Amino acid sequence: MADSAHSFNSSILSMEAAALSTPHPPTSATAVFEPSLFSASSIPAAFVWSDAIQQNIATHQEQFIEVPTVDLALFREPSSSQRVAKIAADASAETGFFHVVNHGVDQTLIEKVHGHSQKFFELDLSTKQKACRLPGESFGYASSFTGRFSSRLPWKETMSVQPSPVSNIPLLLEKALGDEHKESSEVFTEYSREMMRVGLEVMEVLGMGLGLDRRSLRRYFEQPDNSSILRLNYYPPCQQPGLTFGTGPHTDPTALTLLHQDNVSGLQVLHKGTWLTVSPRYDAFVVNIGDTLMALTNHRYKSCIHRALVNNRQPRLSMAFFFNPGFDTTLSPPEQLVDEANPRVLPDFTWAKFLFFTQSVHRSGVNNLNSFNSWLAAQS
Repeated sequence: MADSAHSFNSSILSMEAAALSTPHPPTSATAVFEPSLFSASSIPAAFVWSDAIQQNIATHQEQFIEVPTVDLALFREPSSSQRVAKIAADASAETGFFHVVNHGVDQTLIEKVHGHSQKFFELDLSTKQKACRLPGESFGYASSFTGRFSSRLPWKETMSVQPSPVSNIPLLLEKALGDEHKESSEVFTEYSREMMRVGLEVMEVLGMGLGLDRRSLRRYFEQPDNSSILRLNYYPPCQQPGLTFGTGPHTDPTALTLLHQDNVSGLQVLHKGTWLTVSPRYDAFVVNIGDTLMALTNHRYKSCIHRALVNNRQPRLSMAFFFNPGFDTTLSPPEQLVDEANPRVLPDFTWAKFLFFTQSVHRSGVNNLNSFNSWLAAQS
């Protein structure tokens, strides 16, 4: 069984290495965000979500949620670390998200990332497609259509880069698009490094919040083949925002997502059956719990159900850092989180296997772990 798992994980890494060897050529898929699309009176049927219509998002009365704040500066103080950890733990168990402030990421760097992201999305479509994301991959440019789906398409463009184990940032931005993108490559690399640092510290907070040693959760994410992803999201204005989503309702398959938003609202979380807007806060990162951490904590922490709305007035930009373990990391809850009252919910699995499932087998939604568990059972 161990040899089989090793072979599976090795094949995943081999596919990634092969994909990184050359820049991606443009695909033959229909381009999504062409100028003609925005001058049309209605959006194409492929972008229409029945969920959006049923949930009446066109007439939805926006309500805002009060977001718990986790202050990392206070966490570093022995006298207040337990109090901060409890705030994070309570939020993670109830809604699965919170704000992080005093994270130590330089504001100038954040502004640079926003600026270089905007610069990328302003390129003409044919140029962006030189770094296109191919089916089964988690990095590259995607103009909504990724080769997997033909309906319920999200109204957005994304650019995803992977800083490790072998960084594809210079490959995608410099080799595929040209040397003029060298500065963007350097900015995204530095930002990813900072996000890794913040993610590891947040894992210490969340571990302490469960009564564990600081390193109990952090250790799962320190491997050199850490597979975290930086995804830049661009949501263009939409002429019929009540019919579609920037991103449909879902939970993230990752362990954590560290999100920075511009000043345009659009992120909503599901809280007690009601969709509530998370106000943009420039000095903070939105942290939401993903499925991987939910599994790792034996469901003590809950993955956050969220969505992104679009509008017909102005574009929205956000940067999401998907904090992941190494490919070969076996995800098994610490023994302190399993007892008679809290039996094991899921069997052990590797991140490589869950990643394969979410990228090649399953379309992520709000029941990723249940679907994955059923798939695992069918494989055995």
